[in-house]
Amino acid sequence: FFAIMFFNDIWLGFLCEEIVRRTESMSKLKCPGCEANLKSPTLHLHLQNSLLDKMRTYFEEIRAPTLRSVPELYERIQGKLPHSEDLDQDKDSYISIGRQFLMTQSCDSMYFGRWITEFNDSIIDEGFQVAKKRSAPLQGRIGKKRSKKCNDD
Repeated sequence: FFAIMFFNDIWLGFLCEEIVRRTESMSKLKCPGCEANLKSPTLHLHLQNSLLDKMRTYFEEIRAPTLRSVPELYERIQGKLPHSEDLDQDKDSYISIGRQFLMTQSCDSMYFGRWITEFNDSIIDEGFQVAKKRSAPLQGRIGKKRSKKCNDD
């Protein structure tokens, strides 16, 4: 259990990165410039607003689906996390810790809390690369033609 607590920075950082990525996706989906297929970056709110502003805008909307997906998120990163001999108990612990974390944090504490660091950044990204190989990009599932500006950011 001590190893799990020690490596929570990877798990909690991974959850923060999920919030950040969902925020970026949501800001593009709700961007009037993207919806109108406009070309100029100056007409795209998702490019004008800071990440923190976008997190403050969409955090509550994103938190609920992220809470529901904690078991799936764990499956993506579990190979990068330490485990004891009881994998079922470890899974339950990580999922419980993850849900508790998401329920108690604010977007500001996630943004300023240094949950994603130089140490865990590449490990966290590897968890997302696994997920990318398994699923289609968000724009592909929506079926709406989007501006190249919205797809390349």
